[in-house]
Amino acid sequence: MATVRNNPTKSGKYQALYLDHTGKRRTITMSTKNKALKTAQRKEAVAEEIKLGLRRAPDAADKHLKRPIEEVAQEYLDWGNAQGGRKGKPWGLAKFDTTPQTRRRAMTEDEVKKLFATCAVHRRLLYQTAMYSGLRANELRSLTVEDLDAENCRLLLRSDWTKNRTDGFQPLPQALIFRLQEFVNSGDVHQLYERLNRRKDARRSYPANPLLCVPAHTARAIDADLKAAGIEKWTHEGKIDFHAIRVAYINFVFESNASAKETQTLARHSTLDLTMNVYGRTRDERLAAVVESIAEKLEDGQECVPAVYRQAVGAEQESATPLNNRELHSFKMVEAAGIEPASEIKSTKTSTCVVDL
Repeated sequence: MATVRNNPTKSGKYQALYLDHTGKRRTITMSTKNKALKTAQRKEAVAEEIKLGLRRAPDAADKHLKRPIEEVAQEYLDWGNAQGGRKGKPWGLAKFDTTPQTRRRAMTEDEVKKLFATCAVHRRLLYQTAMYSGLRANELRSLTVEDLDAENCRLLLRSDWTKNRTDGFQPLPQALIFRLQEFVNSGDVHQLYERLNRRKDARRSYPANPLLCVPAHTARAIDADLKAAGIEKWTHEGKIDFHAIRVAYINFVFESNASAKETQTLARHSTLDLTMNVYGRTRDERLAAVVESIAEKLEDGQECVPAVYRQAVGAEQESATPLNNRELHSFKMVEAAGIEPASEIKSTKTSTCVVDL
């Protein structure tokens, strides 16, 4: 039965004991006692499945699992070519299904403003740079002070850390450029990284002269900020995570009346299909506005008749009040006594404007 030692080792870690499928006692060392015990129990459960014949026993070939995937894949392709291909067809890797497992939604303007207003200053700079450039988390983490081109109001992109492996630039608003310069001059970015690296699970490194402070777990950081801002993470349109900021950026570019080619260029996508069908989103309010604009064009010139009279059987004649009069009245014509002309007596009835749509 899997157990864990009560006292940690000299390095501050905990050892757990378990039996493998051959009956030998094995040890495993983890950072916490609970994690070590759960891992040992899981390995012991696998050993029991091997004993029952539900899982194959590991062999010497399993050592290749630690090899780089590129090396193993190339060796597999070479073997396939030596065997003469695949029933006369070219030998190669099968196409992978790249359909996203979860759908991200594009944040609205109100949600973005709430997020900017409630988060910390250094995190606001991070979100604003991501929202105004569309850069991914690792790309933002790789930015240095030298990549900030304040004269031309843009960020310089390096091929060694961009996803498309090409040099380029991304324009930024001038106001954000000034805020980034002030943040760099304050020296807070190094103090923030030193604070983050004190955590036991801090594993990511950062450049020598970073431009922004990007946490190792961006999903954890934005979840906390979304909760503080009162923004729902999940809706019927999808979820919000850090990469959803890039989705929102691309859709804001769409809604700014940019052309399809301009949107693709700012998104740094190789194909327009990726921009339109993977990142493109529709908003319910915009769909309703489109339908309203169609109705306005088709019904142009059909105005409400300012004076429409309605006569019902047995009812007295009423006059309709013009629509631009805020104080709606109707008047009933009655005959006064003597030789005086007909007078107007104000009625409390409300006039009715009948409009034929």
